[in-house]
Amino acid sequence: MGRNTLLAVTCLLIAGCGYGAAPPLVRGQAAPAARTAASLGPLTLKVAAAGDVACGSPVSSSGCRGADTANQIEGLRPNLVLALGDLVYDSGSLAQFKSGYQPTWGRFKSITFPIPGNHEYGTASAGGYRTWWGPSVLTAGKTWHSTRRGGWLVLGLDSNCGAVGGCTANSEQGRWLANQLKSAPKCTIAIWHHPRRSSGPHGDNAVVQPLWAMLAKAKAELVLNGHDHDYERFATLDANANPASTGMREFVVGTGGKTFYPVGAPKPGSRVTVQGLAGVLSLELHSGGYMWNFLTTDVKVRDSGSAACS
Repeated sequence: MGRNTLLAVTCLLIAGCGYGAAPPLVRGQAAPAARTAASLGPLTLKVAAAGDVACGSPVSSSGCRGADTANQIEGLRPNLVLALGDLVYDSGSLAQFKSGYQPTWGRFKSITFPIPGNHEYGTASAGGYRTWWGPSVLTAGKTWHSTRRGGWLVLGLDSNCGAVGGCTANSEQGRWLANQLKSAPKCTIAIWHHPRRSSGPHGDNAVVQPLWAMLAKAKAELVLNGHDHDYERFATLDANANPASTGMREFVVGTGGKTFYPVGAPKPGSRVTVQGLAGVLSLELHSGGYMWNFLTTDVKVRDSGSAACS
């Protein structure tokens, strides 16, 4: 068992593992702007996204940057906030949502589209998450949901596969996803917590491959994840999550503020990594494509680009 694998397994058992210090480091180069905003059609939605966010209590705990990323989101003035799981530590209890998440990202609750991470399941059946978000998010009591905004289908999936009856195409969640994709508009974005590909210490998560393959077959554009506390952008990946000239683009955005992990050797297809810095992915969703900027809380753009919907 390699060092990164051992660390990942250990930290699934011990809450709050931070993998040690992660000094600021940026690898890779920003993608050239493939499309102008005008060529992508009208702007339909401004989005801010990140995961792995808030310390439970107190808010001012050393190293916690959830308040900083919340202030950053406020400045971006998005229409939609994508909360990529592990929203409050360590166990995702209702008390921790009230003491840690509410004073930071809680101000965006009315425009937030969340999914649970593994820490939410530190409370039985993700009870704190379920109570905090309530029926407006938990459609029919499920932890997966969708919304349609301005020609985009936004899908929120639960990658805690063992807790939800699996992530296969034949699982309840898989069948729901297939039904959503039957009537998908031209542009689709999906979010879940555990990335299919990652150069961070948790690494790849093959358990979500069936969901990935279903989305790729439907020609979805974007998949956003957290879990590894860093930023990473991949090139377009095919249905097997391998680099390809066309396919889905994956972003790992575990930079919401809790802690920061070191990034290892880049996995195939990795284009940009940022470690040791809190930040938010800002997306402009247009009727025919999207533009992205990854902005760290030191007011710097660390990655940017654009692409048309397939």
